[in-house]
Amino acid sequence: MRRENPKAQIAKIPDSLSVLVIATALALGAVAIPAATAGGIRRIHLTSPAFKTGQRMPRLYTADGADISPPLAWGRVPHATRSIMITMIDPDAPGPTPFVHWLIFNIPPTVHRLAAGVPRLGRLLRPRGAVQGRNSFGGIGYGGPAPPAGPAHHYHLRIYALDIRLAVRPASAAASVYRALPGHILARGSIVLRYGR
Repeated sequence: MRRENPKAQIAKIPDSLSVLVIATALALGAVAIPAATAGGIRRIHLTSPAFKTGQRMPRLYTADGADISPPLAWGRVPHATRSIMITMIDPDAPGPTPFVHWLIFNIPPTVHRLAAGVPRLGRLLRPRGAVQGRNSFGGIGYGGPAPPAGPAHHYHLRIYALDIRLAVRPASAAASVYRALPGHILARGSIVLRYGR
């Protein structure tokens, strides 16, 4: 049975302290990353037909079920948005940085939803132009919750509207994406879920 492995996570951590700070800030929702505009970071309303924030993650979207990405929808993004990024991170996993379960970016700003079960490919045809990075399990795309036995972990699904398209290769580690973010976040939103074994 697959479990969140801190050793696999640690092997991918870059030496740069700044990347560590950025990754932690993103996961915990800290406003440590400067916004793209003087007006600050706006809010995006992120939802799912499968759950609401604060609920238990349905088994279907975990390693104990079909392990597919959940369906998501979101509201309007700022006019200056050039791309959208979505992440799912577990800050409760052991290790010095949050465990990355999903990293999908360069979603066109005209897109306002993702169907369940996004293919585990680096470059996607739908949404056209979207790209997925490598998760902390070492795979591409979504990797569902697989916590060790014990207290439930919290899973932060976050959406970011960016004023750029990220010049990052498909299947890149999260650190490569985080390096490109400072100063480019226009808006963000989140859903927090629980899952335990």
